[in-house]
Parts: sequence; C-alpha cells; structure tokens
Amino acid sequence: MTPTEFEGQNGLLGKPANMTDAECGGLPIARVENGIVSCWQLSDEEFQQICINGGKIYLTAFIPVDCHPPVNLSVHKPF
Repeated sequence: MTPTEFEGQNGLLGKPANMTDAECGGLPIARVENGIVSCWQLSDEEFQQICINGGKIYLTAFIPVDCHPPVNLSVHKPF
C-alpha cells in the first residue's frame, strides 16, 4: 500500500530523523479532533491478494509494547 494525497488532507507528517528517505517517506494526513487520518492506495497485486485472502488487511504499528494507541483501518471516508 502506498500513502496517497486525498480530499480533506491538511498536513504532512515527515519521516523520523533516524530514517532515510528510502526507508520512510512523508505521510499525507488530515488532522481531526481526536487524531489523524491517512489514505492508502492498493496496487493491483495487493488488491488481488485481499480478494484471495478473504478481504483481510493487517495493520502493523511500531510502538512500545506497553502502549496500545486506538487505531482504525477502514474503507469508508471518515468525513
């Protein structure tokens, strides 16, 4: 999946200082009342894999083990 610009976007998160451009790019976001929203575009291959695997998408968040931020991954526009 590739982060993509979207209607309602009002910011861009930069990469962490300890990462290169090849490792991490900017993330288009919309700042909302309780957090941020980003939009992701599937490649044709990824779309096919989702269909083959029963529509499942996995979210991996690289965070400390004792921290569990609330997240939501959806196909519906949040605004």
